[in-house]
Amino acid sequence: MKKLLLLILFLFPKTVFSQTDFTKIYHPIINEAELAIVEDNHAEALSLYKEAFLLVEKPFAKDYYNAAVCAVFTNRLSLAFEFLEKIVEKGYPVDSLRKDKFFKSVADTSKRWNVFEKQAKLIKPTINIELRDSLQKLLEMREKSIVLNDLSFLDNKVILKMDGKIVIDTVIVDKTRRQGVVDSVLKGRSAKSNIIRKDFNEKLDNFLTINGFPDENMIGLIQFEIKHKQVIPSFYTINPYFENTISLEVFRFNTGNKNTLLQALKEGKILPSHVKSLFSDSPENNFLNQDYISVFQIRTENNLICESDFLKEKIDKWFWKKNTPAEMSETELNEKRMNLGLEKIEDNFRKIFFKATYPKTPFIIHSGGYRQELFYVATCETAEKVLRESVELK
Repeated sequence: MKKLLLLILFLFPKTVFSQTDFTKIYHPIINEAELAIVEDNHAEALSLYKEAFLLVEKPFAKDYYNAAVCAVFTNRLSLAFEFLEKIVEKGYPVDSLRKDKFFKSVADTSKRWNVFEKQAKLIKPTINIELRDSLQKLLEMREKSIVLNDLSFLDNKVILKMDGKIVIDTVIVDKTRRQGVVDSVLKGRSAKSNIIRKDFNEKLDNFLTINGFPDENMIGLIQFEIKHKQVIPSFYTINPYFENTISLEVFRFNTGNKNTLLQALKEGKILPSHVKSLFSDSPENNFLNQDYISVFQIRTENNLICESDFLKEKIDKWFWKKNTPAEMSETELNEKRMNLGLEKIEDNFRKIFFKATYPKTPFIIHSGGYRQELFYVATCETAEKVLRESVELK
């Protein structure tokens, strides 16, 4: 099947690219590449990345990055530079690559880095900076409806700040009157927020009508800091700077436009993991945010002595346990995930386990999360039962 796709691509490249559904053609191969990385098979991963890149016109920057790391690990530095140039074409400064936590060591040890750097600085990114700036202003406007004011309630005192300035600072002993002030403030804030939200949605719809979905090829990779919140939840990626996070943040406020996101997903303009993060808050997509593992240690409470040789060997070691949604079968879960270009749940757990085992990996691999916890148990029987049902973290 893959050879047939490559033959069609060679004969009719423009037709193939225009009809490509990334969820069916591109992301399944990227998943195979990431699983090869999990198995420490960087040569196989590199081969799969190259195969995926031939099937689409504009691969994602994070995949170019992973492919470049694989190329370094397999002593194919020229190929790594080719992939890094593709990232520079998307607006990522070559100077920042020198500071990257992985490629810094390459830059410091390779005599060929300076030549690559000079060539990369001649690349003119094809991104639209004006559109990116307008989208950033749109995001800041929407955030304003959330951070309109700060209402504090201490004892009998009501303190209200708007735009950083105190507008109410008074003691109100009467509970009924005090609650009335609070309710009035909240009502006013809600009304103003609704006005901004409506304006935001109208402007975003207008932006989409004129420009289409703002992917990384249109507005480039992240070049700024979002002040009020973390760019992406930490378990989604190691390095968010090789992704188009501004679109993610804008659409976090506008998930009602589901069809736009799904179309962008098929066209390769947004990552499956980003669509997952946007959809997972809705009740019908609750299955999306339950794929995680618990990484934990078991300890016995003070003065509890367990004679079991099994417990003596296992106490204080790290274990992990899968957590999956109970309301659907694994087959149903896999079907829903793969419709979004996500990997099967078992593959996802392999990726999570890899990231939990190697938290400092240079690879950008999206997956569910892992929680690191320490449990104290009251009985030896409970400790043994939990540990026998879990898998030791090697």
